[in-house]
Amino acid sequence: KTAVIVGHNGGQNAQGIFKKINTLTSGDIITIEMGDGKKYDYRVYENYAVSLQDASKKMHLLQQSPVRGTESISLISCTGEYSLSQKTYLSRQFLRATRTN
Repeated sequence: KTAVIVGHNGGQNAQGIFKKINTLTSGDIITIEMGDGKKYDYRVYENYAVSLQDASKKMHLLQQSPVRGTESISLISCTGEYSLSQKTYLSRQFLRATRTN
């Protein structure tokens, strides 16, 4: 099972939920706390930026675990240069992490 979570980076002058997603590296731990207080830990497997043009082509990778049979999460956010004409960032940050507990 894989959960795909999309969040804003917040932009140049704001703090979004995924503002620092691009600073996470392989092996880092992400903890997600559920509404009932239960916590789940995930180890970053990979974290990389792709162009806006390539993002839709590679989206299918985020719908499956990078390690067969292991639960995972995939996080997506905007990153890179902002295009005023397109009113969006020109890259997407793709992070995949596998559950450790």
